[in-house]
This record gives sequence, structure tokens and C-alpha cells, in this order.
Amino acid sequence: MKLKEKGRENKITMKKLKKQVKGITLIALVVTIIVLLILAGVAINLTIGDNGLFNRAENAAETWDEASKKEAIELAVASIFIDNTNETSNTKQKLEETLKAQYGEKVNVEDNKDGSFLITIGESKYYIGEDGEIIDSTNMVEISSAEELKAFRDDVNKGNSYEGKYIKLTNNITLDTSEEWEPIGLYLMSNSSPTDETNKPFKGIFDGKNYRIEGIYINTSNKVQGLFGLVNNGIVKNIELKSEEKIIGGRSTGAIAGYIINNSIIKNCKNEVDVTADGYVGGICGQARENSVIEACENVATINGNEKRVGGIAGGNYSSSKVLKCENTGNVIYYGENEAQLGGIVR
Repeated sequence: MKLKEKGRENKITMKKLKKQVKGITLIALVVTIIVLLILAGVAINLTIGDNGLFNRAENAAETWDEASKKEAIELAVASIFIDNTNETSNTKQKLEETLKAQYGEKVNVEDNKDGSFLITIGESKYYIGEDGEIIDSTNMVEISSAEELKAFRDDVNKGNSYEGKYIKLTNNITLDTSEEWEPIGLYLMSNSSPTDETNKPFKGIFDGKNYRIEGIYINTSNKVQGLFGLVNNGIVKNIELKSEEKIIGGRSTGAIAGYIINNSIIKNCKNEVDVTADGYVGGICGQARENSVIEACENVATINGNEKRVGGIAGGNYSSSKVLKCENTGNVIYYGENEAQLGGIVR
């Protein structure tokens, strides 16, 4: 082994040793205090009970360990983002190399193929977003059934925006076609603005992991309809939506989302559900506003509108929002009496 390599190995070993010593020192210190307290006549249950000092020390050590892992990931991500600039093809390899140097073979890095990653270190999991955002397992939600998807929807519509949280599907999901779907995230159009505090938007990251949601059914005159209703500074990605039923809604209706605002993103989604609405209707999204992005999405279904703005991907696209790398092979139909405003991708 070269001297330089040997020095690097020693440096890594010292890092591990310092980390272990910190944890051991904390436990040793608390054990010493416990012994002194017992000798001083302090009750044993105060030291070793369920809420005793020893358990608190153990919890503190675990918390410290989680913090150190997150800090290591933050440093790895920061260095890689700086080194790579716009080059992300080898990010997975670099993350693995950097983290395995500190934590060994218990590190696993999963490339989500959309610019984000899932990192596992032992039993701890972390989501790394495209912008370097790190979300730990305490802020992750897994959904594997229709019941869990509906419970998540109901929680959002009660006011939990899931901001800063990562939600992912772990299975294909089949909804009950006899039950009309209420969108995830409510926009009460009587409000003057989509940012009105009485609305209930979704603000987190929803990752379908390329699983399929099947059987969605909506038949209403209410506005802002779709799998999601109102998305505000949130991300919805990697979903395939399919149904023999239709989505029928009022103004601002799309299969994936009715209305997205404030830097929201819909990415890598596919729609196979026919959509009909009064206006601002799209195969993916009804309206996109305020720097939002619809990217790498596909619509293969028929999109119908009887008022202005009907698009294969988006009905309306405003305020510096963008539609990028999307494809529509479905029919786009306008059946109103006024002058038609429709487009194969966006109007």
C-alpha cells in the first residue's frame, strides 16, 4: 500500500474511532453518574426505570448517532453537488463511495432515476431530493393500499400539508370505482386566491415509484379535480393513472392534478384516464401557475372541454410556468359554442 493511501486509511480509522469514543464516553459518563446517585441513596427506578437516566442516555446516544449520519450525508451531498455542477450521471457512485468510507458496507444508495436518491445506512433511511434536500425516515410515509391512500388524502384535506415530508407508494393501488374520489388537497374556489389559508393544499413530495393507481372515478361539477386537487410548492412524480371510468369535473381539472402553484412540479407521470371539464382542462394538469413545472409526462387519453383552454397535457400555463419534454397521443376535443382554445400539449 502506498504511503498516501495508508495515511488516508488511518485518517478514516481515526474518524470512526472518534465517533465511537464520543458515544462510549457519553454512556460511560452517565453510568458513572448513575452509580454515584445510587450510592447517594437515589431510588433505582429514577436511574434505570422506563424513564430513567440510563434509558435517556441511550436515547440521547441514538439521537446523536442519527444526527451524525444526517450530517455525513449533508456533507457528501454538498461536496458532490459542488464537484458535479450539472453532471449527475455518477452521483450514485460518489455517494456510495463517500458514505461507505465512513459507515462500511451497510450503506445502500438507490437511484430513483429522476434526480433523487434513497439512502439506507443500517436501519436508517434518507431521501435526497434533486436540490439536495434531505428528508429522514421520521418524515417518510409509505402507502401500500387504497385504504392508506384514502387516509393520507383525508389527512391532507383536514389541513396537514405534509410540507417537508416524503410520501411513496410501495404497491400498485386499485380504487373502488363505485366510490367517487375526492382529490388530495382542496382548493375552495370561492376563495379569492389559491394561497388563501382556508384552502388545504398538498406541499410535500409524493413519489409513485412508477406504480399504478387504477380505478379513479370522479363525476362532479366542483372545480379543481384530479388525483390531486391543489398542490402548493409540492412535487408529484412517477405515477401511472389508469381507469375504465372517467374524470368529470368543473373548471381546473386534470388527471394528475387540478391546480398547481408556487414552484410545484409534476414529473414523469402518465395518464390513461379520459378527462372532461368545463374549462382549463388537461390530461395531466388543469392549471399551472407561479413558476411551476410539468416535465416528462405523457397523456394517452381523450381530453374534452366545453369552455376555453383545453390541452393534452395542461389546460392553462401561466406566470413563468413550464411544460417540458411531454408527449400527448390522446384526442383533444372542444365541444363548446364559443371560439375554441385548445392545444395538443398546452393551451
